[in-house]
Amino acid sequence: MLENTNIFESLNDFITSSAPKNQHIQLNLNKQNISNKNLLELANILPFQFKDLKTFEIYLQQCEISEQAIFIICYGLSQCTSLQSLLIDLQFNNVGAKSISDLGSGLSNFKNLIIFKLFLNKSNICDEGISALANGLQKCINLTYLELYLQENNIQNQGLSNLGIQLARCANLENLIINLKNNQVGSQGLNAFGTGISFCKKLSSLYICLSQNKLCSKGISSFGISLAECSNLKILNLQIQENQINHQGLYKFATELSNNKSLVQLTLLIDETNIQTILRNKLLKKLNMLVILNINQLQQ
Repeated sequence: MLENTNIFESLNDFITSSAPKNQHIQLNLNKQNISNKNLLELANILPFQFKDLKTFEIYLQQCEISEQAIFIICYGLSQCTSLQSLLIDLQFNNVGAKSISDLGSGLSNFKNLIIFKLFLNKSNICDEGISALANGLQKCINLTYLELYLQENNIQNQGLSNLGIQLARCANLENLIINLKNNQVGSQGLNAFGTGISFCKKLSSLYICLSQNKLCSKGISSFGISLAECSNLKILNLQIQENQINHQGLYKFATELSNNKSLVQLTLLIDETNIQTILRNKLLKKLNMLVILNINQLQQ
């Protein structure tokens, strides 16, 4: 958080505040009953009273907000064209695909956006929602840092494929964090996603959680091929526990990944049953070019 950030715990306090109009705003509204009327006031004052707004964070966990409320928020933010950093936390709201489609449409106005963090855990967005979001993300041409938290959203192959296709157009993307724990992603979706991010030639750091999905050994080895083509990738954190990946798949993944000569740090979280001492030694030998290698096992 920036030192000169104005923090508000009430939407009404923010709307009625006579404080200097800062370029950095944080609204902590978690678990509050927020009316569409107040949100509309927020949407109306943002582009006029905060026309030079650079950083905006809004936390709306468990607020039971409606589709209309999401549309209102997106409408207001879409007019703040100077935004460089945006965080939206909608965890544990049943926002659905339509609301995320509105958000995706709004993102197309953020030509100056550099940092974007979006929390959508348990938000029922499915493939339709993530595809609409991806379509908006690819229009943020200056985006360098992206965090997406998409746990438990019934995202399947098509949704992750579309995300990869659109991220391929984010030419300036350097850091990507994406959490897809407990979805329905299979090898086909992961392959398409991997192909997409391999076009992000500036990507230097990737954190991706794929635990509790439907991945198989062939899929993870193919993902290794795509990661090897990320020519600037230096840091990789990959979590793949509780899938259908055996030790042969892990070894093939390591073999393919070893072709990436820029990688210096790998953290790999896998199932305890997938790795024995002999396999660990093989992986260490195969990935001996790394400066830092962490292989962590999930205890059963």
